[in-house]
Amino acid sequence: MSTWQVLITSIPHRHEKLLELLACLDEQAQAGFGALLYRDDLEVPYGDKTQALLEAATADYVSCADDDDLLAPGAVGKILAALENLPQYVGFRVRWTRNGVLQAPVIHSLACGGWHDRPERLERDITQFNPIRRDLALLGRWEGGYEAERRWAAQVRESRRVGDEEFVDEELYYYRECMQDTFKTDRKPLGSMPELPSYPWLRQIGPYA
Repeated sequence: MSTWQVLITSIPHRHEKLLELLACLDEQAQAGFGALLYRDDLEVPYGDKTQALLEAATADYVSCADDDDLLAPGAVGKILAALENLPQYVGFRVRWTRNGVLQAPVIHSLACGGWHDRPERLERDITQFNPIRRDLALLGRWEGGYEAERRWAAQVRESRRVGDEEFVDEELYYYRECMQDTFKTDRKPLGSMPELPSYPWLRQIGPYA
């Protein structure tokens, strides 16, 4: 069983970006790491897919990765090293770009005490991108589409059960925002699901598994 699993939701419209993410993870994959993937053709809301992944996960720790984002080089090893101390949560810094242009610094840490957009940086405490003990992640429920991650984070925060953190003071996640390809982009089903390479650390669930 993996120590940590990354949960990925994807749609065929982002296939090339998904391939890039999977290649990034494959370069870093090692013992203790795994990933779960749920692909659909716009049939299922983002939050419901993530909830299904969370319930199907078998690792002690889980986090999410958007299919158009990347983990920084060496991030998997650094996170697994942090998990050796058995924290409830792993915090880190995030590199945020918009259409390829670097944006304000972003920090994900329980010390932030919530989600705050400061003039000098963005601060987030509990987010889906950070490894968290799976039993604590299940204290919130993923449902619906837009801002499902905020609703889940608020429920986990309100439980007051997450307070122990191992913080890695480096940019470990690359949040790559593209204004022409967002959650709100108007799309129609493609009617087919592209083939994916097979990886020993990756398992698929859902109707196209």
